[in-house]
Amino acid sequence: MISTDDRDLCNVIKSIRAHGWSRDLDSDIKQDLKKMYKVDDFKDLYTFYFPGFNLRASDLQAFIGLQQMKKIDSFCEKRYKNLLLYDKLINNDYWKLDLSRKDCFISNLAYPIITPKIKSLVSNLKDHGIETRPLVCGSIGKQPFWYNKFGKSSFNFADKVDEYGLYIPNNHELTESHIEYISDIVNYSLNKEK
Repeated sequence: MISTDDRDLCNVIKSIRAHGWSRDLDSDIKQDLKKMYKVDDFKDLYTFYFPGFNLRASDLQAFIGLQQMKKIDSFCEKRYKNLLLYDKLINNDYWKLDLSRKDCFISNLAYPIITPKIKSLVSNLKDHGIETRPLVCGSIGKQPFWYNKFGKSSFNFADKVDEYGLYIPNNHELTESHIEYISDIVNYSLNKEK
């Protein structure tokens, strides 16, 4: 346990306990970090401002997790079906998943998209009430905690993921019509400028 009356130290500690992200920080400090590192709202949730860890689970969370384990097979199967439907419906000429291996089972948390049209896609999805997130964490060489210590680094493929990557929702409660709706918005966004 740490007890402090130093506001700056308190905010750094809160960030460190949550992966190094800014989610739990005082709003003015959060805004200062975003401004200092030129981070937009989309990237902010998954920008590592400090080296951190995630150690916040409680006994109640562990109990709930154990109960969910009883349902995990059906959750995984549904996510895989969703993944296949997204992949079938989304027309992304820039990059697609390679699902050709039939010996792999993927229960992904979200469907990944990599496209240079990321800004308009994120904006259009947001306008339709669909949450997105960056492909976590993109390129480690572009994370503030990294380049403050080691300098900015460039990693060709990771940089592309960082610049152009996002996730759209996939969970076991999505219906086929939800996925069709989201896919239609994605396809419209990706193909409207052709």
